[in-house]
Amino acid sequence: MRYNRDKSDFQWILAFVKMPACLFLGCLAVCTNAFASGGFRLTSTTWREGGTVPLESVYDQSGCHGANLSPEMDWSGAPSNTKSFAITVFDLDAPKPGGWSHWVMFNLPANLSKLDAGAGTAKSKRTPIGALECLNDYGTRGYGGPCPPPGVVHRYVVSLYALKVDKLPVDRDVPAAKVVKQIEANALAVAKITVKYGQ
Repeated sequence: MRYNRDKSDFQWILAFVKMPACLFLGCLAVCTNAFASGGFRLTSTTWREGGTVPLESVYDQSGCHGANLSPEMDWSGAPSNTKSFAITVFDLDAPKPGGWSHWVMFNLPANLSKLDAGAGTAKSKRTPIGALECLNDYGTRGYGGPCPPPGVVHRYVVSLYALKVDKLPVDRDVPAAKVVKQIEANALAVAKITVKYGQ
């Protein structure tokens, strides 16, 4: 069977087919640029990409015997319009929707480029002035290190967010999941490190 269509019909059809692709590519470009990490980089002397969490950062309760020190972190290359930073640590392999929250710290000042080891540990004097921390999923405030079930290796993702606001519109008593939504909604860029730990 043959279809008798003039050139204008095919031009219209071609334009129609191309339109969704253009819209998709345009959206992809905008979304990618909005959340691109670019030169934004996070490093740690103890938590290295693909490496194992050192004992000093492992939890100190629930059958685990670490020192529960939050990791030392350095970062650079944040967007020029960054007004604050936030850090999260989640266990991707925990049997909990969204993962197990080990640490959420936010309202870190924009002129900061480093956190000392232990800055997120309970009663630490190294916590930056003005920074707030949620309760983690252990039910304690601040950092709670890895402590997976024996014989299981879990992945832990450290995310450092550059934010477009000085302070998030939440306080430290808001559940971690809601704080993370605010962090993501105000993020200019994110840099990550993924590490692992198993007993």
